[in-house]
Amino acid sequence: MRSRPLALTMGDPAGIGGEITLAAWSALRARGPAFVAIDDPDRLAALAHRLGRDVPVRAVGSAAEG
Repeated sequence: MRSRPLALTMGDPAGIGGEITLAAWSALRARGPAFVAIDDPDRLAALAHRLGRDVPVRAVGSAAEG
């Protein structure tokens, strides 16, 4: 049984929250809790592309969809 999903906020728009979120997803995707990033999905997808991270980003309406 997986634990409840974790919600991560973007933090300071000019900060490193997006980078940390993408790194956390990459590190935890196979063994950690599912999580939802509360962020602009287009911004997060562009950041993932710029950093060369293969992270699927999609918009959801609630954490239950994540």
